[in-house]
Amino acid sequence: MLTETLRDAISIGLLEKRHAPAMLDFVERGRERFVDWIPFVGKTRDLADFEALIRRFLKMYAEGSGAFYALWDGALMVGMVLIKEIDEEVRQAEIGYMIDLEYEGRGLVKAACLKLIGFLFEDMCMQKIRICCDDRNARSIALAERLGFSLEGNLRRDSKINGNIRNTMHFGLLKEEWSPESP
Repeated sequence: MLTETLRDAISIGLLEKRHAPAMLDFVERGRERFVDWIPFVGKTRDLADFEALIRRFLKMYAEGSGAFYALWDGALMVGMVLIKEIDEEVRQAEIGYMIDLEYEGRGLVKAACLKLIGFLFEDMCMQKIRICCDDRNARSIALAERLGFSLEGNLRRDSKINGNIRNTMHFGLLKEEWSPESP
């Protein structure tokens, strides 16, 4: 899964070093919305921060522990989806997502997540996929449910974002619960 069109001329492709300026612009446009949900947003302010972040993402990709993809409308980055915490022994991984406000509600994140889920179950032979999100992030919770994930628990005071201790909801989807035709 390198680069392909999702829908409405929006493409998905692996995040690369050269994308740091576009990623900075994307985060700046949505910083106020993202900062409460996504840990790296409060820690990145300038181009050097984003270059370092992408280097970290690419290191994870090279090690097989994660993959970070950008969603593009032409040259404009409008979202991100990711695979992280790949556990080859247990055969599970976590996915995450973020989308520009102007592109929200078009089904783009759902389409991108379906690509990731198919890739993880079919190509990487994962047995379980997780989505973890703040228990106040209603849109993320709704997407996890629309994708067929089941709530497995709400870990209280589980994470720290922007200096605030947060509760984290854990959703899971087992391979046998998913089919390429659903949801």
